[in-house]
Amino acid sequence: MPYWNGDLDGCDFAFDSVGAVVLQTMNRLEAEANLVIDKKHPEQSMLALLKVLDLLTDQFPRCVAVHFRKRRYLAIKDRYISWLESFAAIPREHSLEFDANATALFESLDRKLKTGGQDDLNRAT
Repeated sequence: MPYWNGDLDGCDFAFDSVGAVVLQTMNRLEAEANLVIDKKHPEQSMLALLKVLDLLTDQFPRCVAVHFRKRRYLAIKDRYISWLESFAAIPREHSLEFDANATALFESLDRKLKTGGQDDLNRAT
């Protein structure tokens, strides 16, 4: 990769900087996933972090592909699904919103990252 380049992620330094953001986002997502399981309280920041990862994937697909770890993502996804299914304290209307937002974000990321992850986030109603 060249040292000088006009692309946003066209040089090693810029590429690695974006990669660091991807790794930080994944680390934070993992911490949030552990927190919602351990503390059993709503954690909407997970949806915001998933959106950040989704936006990074749109803008910097090569960087995300290099720095992304499929197993970590799938573990985070599984924990989030488990939390949604087991956390009864969310009012029904918000639970449906959580489901819809999470489904859209996970489907978008699965498609972009080709993880082949679970598609069924929606709980039976």
